[in-house]
Amino acid sequence: MLKNSLAGDKQVVSSLVLKYGKKNSIAIGDSENDIGMLQQVESPICLNPTKNLLQYALDKNWKVINDTNALSELNTLLKSIK
Repeated sequence: MLKNSLAGDKQVVSSLVLKYGKKNSIAIGDSENDIGMLQQVESPICLNPTKNLLQYALDKNWKVINDTNALSELNTLLKSIK
């Protein structure tokens, strides 16, 4: 079980993107404190986002998913990056 979130530490996400590249990178967030992390990846995904994150995601044309469609949407995304 993941004890710490990477969202609050932009340097960790930046380091991973720098090391492995942005191509095919994915991050999933649910609130506005995840915006910094989501901005750094190729495929930002908002899962059951808060109102503020939802508005930001819609403005940026980010993928927004919910409990009902999460599995199918993530499967589609993963198939497209193979």
